[in-house]
Amino acid sequence: MSPDLSISIVNTNNGAMLRDCLASIFAHPSRYRVEVLVVDNASSDGSAEMVRALFRQVRLSVNEARLGFAQNNNINLRVSRGRYVMLLNEDTLVRPGSLDAALEFLDETPECAGVACRMVNPDGTLQGSSTRRLPTIASEIFGLTGLQSRFPRSRLFAFHMMGSRDHERPFPVELPLEAGMIVRRSMVEKIGYLDEGYFIFGEGPEWCHRIKAAGGQLMYLPACEIVHLGGASTGRLPRVAVEEERFRSNHRYFRRARGPGYAAGYRTAMLTLAVAKLVAHALRYGLGARGPGGRRRLELDWRVMIWALGLGGPSRLRSEASAASAPATPTV
Repeated sequence: MSPDLSISIVNTNNGAMLRDCLASIFAHPSRYRVEVLVVDNASSDGSAEMVRALFRQVRLSVNEARLGFAQNNNINLRVSRGRYVMLLNEDTLVRPGSLDAALEFLDETPECAGVACRMVNPDGTLQGSSTRRLPTIASEIFGLTGLQSRFPRSRLFAFHMMGSRDHERPFPVELPLEAGMIVRRSMVEKIGYLDEGYFIFGEGPEWCHRIKAAGGQLMYLPACEIVHLGGASTGRLPRVAVEEERFRSNHRYFRRARGPGYAAGYRTAMLTLAVAKLVAHALRYGLGARGPGGRRRLELDWRVMIWALGLGGPSRLRSEASAASAPATPTV
C-alpha cells in the first residue's frame, strides 16, 4: 500500500543531527503511512552506516560525489510514492502530532497545495522565516540593510517575513522555509521537481513561484511545529562563499521568475549597496574595527561588487563539489 507522506532528507556530515531527526519521526508513529528517504551527500562521518544500523526502514541513497540541495532532494522525490511530499532538513526535530496535523489539514482542505510548518528554535520561539513572501529587490535591500530585523513587525520593512501577521493562526504564505514544508504530489506532478540549476538557495523560491503560477495556495499551519536547529547545511562551508552564493542564486531566481530586466535591476541594486558597504566597512576597518569579522565583511563586499560588475568567476561553492555526478545508489 502506498504511503501518505514521503519525507525527503539530505545529509552532509551531520550524522548526530540526522540520527536525532529520524528518531523524532519514528518515536511517535503517525496514524498515516509515512516513508522516509535520506540522501547521504558523500559524508565522511559514518552517517550512512548509522542509518543502515539504526533505521533500516529508511530508504537510503549514498552519493559518491557532493551534489547540490535541489539535485539531492530530487533523487528522493523521483522515487517517493506518497500522496504528499515533505522537504525536511537533517537539523530538525519533528514534534509529536505535527505530521498528523498537517496531513489532516491537507485532506480536509483539497484546495490547499501545501503547508508551511511552524519552525521554532530549541527554546520554542518562532523562526520568522517560517512565513515569507516571494523575494523582491526591495525585500533584499531591507534585509541587507538591517531594516527588516530592526522593525520585525513593520508592514513595510518586514513584509517579506510577514512579521505583522498573527502567527498563532493559519494564513496563506508564498514561501515556506524549505527546512520543513509539505506539498501535494499532484502539485509536484503539475510543476515539476526542484530546479537543479541552483546549488544551494534559490531552488525553494523558484519552486514556490511555480506553485503560485500554477494557481496553488500554500498555508502556514502553526499546529505542524518543527524544531529547527539551523546552520547544518552551510555551517561547515566558507562563510563568504556561502553569502556570495545567495546573490548568485537570487539573480538566477529573479531572471527566471521575473525576467532579465528585473534581474539586471537586482544586480544594479546589489552593486550600489556593495560599494556603499565597502566604503563604510573600509572606514571602520581603518579606524580599528579589525579582526576576522571586519576582514570577512570587506571580502564579501568586494566579491559582491566584482560579481555585480560581471567580473566574477564560477561559483566557489560549486567548485568544491566533485566534478563527477555519479548517481546515488538506493539501498534499504
